[in-house]
Amino acid sequence: GNDDELMHLFTEWIGNGILAQQHTKYCGDKGALWHRTRKTAAAIFTRCNLKTLMEPTFTKKARDLVALLKQAKGEKVDMQGKFFAFTMDSIMKVFFGRESDTLT
Repeated sequence: GNDDELMHLFTEWIGNGILAQQHTKYCGDKGALWHRTRKTAAAIFTRCNLKTLMEPTFTKKARDLVALLKQAKGEKVDMQGKFFAFTMDSIMKVFFGRESDTLT
């Protein structure tokens, strides 16, 4: 039906992560996958982690991105690629404690 088509388009756009997981009692697993995913995410996104690890990481990566864009001096920049690199570098630091520099 229309709901299945909409869900297919939505997952094509943002993937199969928590934002696309159904979590009502009417979906196939009654929301079990969503609840499991949310519980995992909640353990990562604590107030302490946001303040002590995520904020400084995102701020540093944002400054790195701005510096890189300034160096481009009007040249075309693949922003989708840079945003992907920003995200992956940030995830490596926040989730795994490892530095990576795929922005450059």
